[in-house]
Amino acid sequence: MKQVVFLIICFYLASCEGGAGGKKSALDEFYTDKGSYDMARIPLIKPYEAVVPATGDHDWLIHSVTDSVLFTIPGVKGIKVLNDRVILAYGVNTLINYQDAGEGWFILIPRDNFIKIFTKHEEYINWLDCHGIKKEPSLYEPIRVYDYFKFHETVDWGKIDGNKWFFNL
Repeated sequence: MKQVVFLIICFYLASCEGGAGGKKSALDEFYTDKGSYDMARIPLIKPYEAVVPATGDHDWLIHSVTDSVLFTIPGVKGIKVLNDRVILAYGVNTLINYQDAGEGWFILIPRDNFIKIFTKHEEYINWLDCHGIKKEPSLYEPIRVYDYFKFHETVDWGKIDGNKWFFNL
């Protein structure tokens, strides 16, 4: 009888470990940290984040929070995360290969340490198309994503897509 009770308790604890809906009960702080009093922050895919000084008079930039990836995108005007795997970004007055560029399109796949940079929109669209993304995804102004993030524990890119987080006052 003790063995049966022990097995039931073990199964119960194992089923509760994932929390509701199979999600981890303790989220990684990387995805919940909103920044500090002097810096607004949007988590993208670890280790990448978008940041801007809280004064708001500067452009957003994307960078890695680790020293192992030395890559920065200044002048970010549009961002999106696809399937928790791919970061898309658009920058104006940005840097490409440490050279000033009028504009650039960026594709980052952190899991594969993949970074692809385009100076022509047509090349960016062609790359997406060749990799199964037939319709160009809409990118969001970073401030719009940050406004969503301020009122939620994490960024849910699907809900930003559907504008489900807006409310009327």
